[in-house]
Amino acid sequence: MQHAPGFLDIVNEAKTRVSEIDADTLESWITQNKSFVLIDVREQSEFADGAIAKAIHISKGVIERDIEKTIFDKSVPLVLYCSGGFRSVLAADNIQKMGYSAVWSLTGGSKNWLTTGREFSQK
Repeated sequence: MQHAPGFLDIVNEAKTRVSEIDADTLESWITQNKSFVLIDVREQSEFADGAIAKAIHISKGVIERDIEKTIFDKSVPLVLYCSGGFRSVLAADNIQKMGYSAVWSLTGGSKNWLTTGREFSQK
C-alpha cells in the first residue's frame, strides 16, 4: 500500500518522539513475562482475525478517549502495534502527550511480526 505523503510526514514527525521496539525484543518480553501491556490499535475487524498473544484491543480511533479508563497507571509500560507500524506510532505519540511515560511502537507492526515467522493467536 502506498501511503499519502502528508500521512507519512506526520508519522515521521511522530517517530522523532516515539521509541520503537522490534519483533525480537517484543517476543523476548512476552517469553520472559515482562510486565507490560500490549495494545493492538488496529480496527476491531482486523483484531478479530487474529492478534499477537496477550494483546488487548483499543483501536487508534478511540485510544485517546479510552486509554485512561483501561490503563489507570500512566507509568505502566505499553507496547502498541498496528499492521504496518504507522498508526501505532501516531497513537503512541498522543498517549505520551497524555502523560504515559513508557510507550513503544512495534517496528513494522503485525506485518513484520508475521513475516519474521511469528504467529497470531486466534480470537
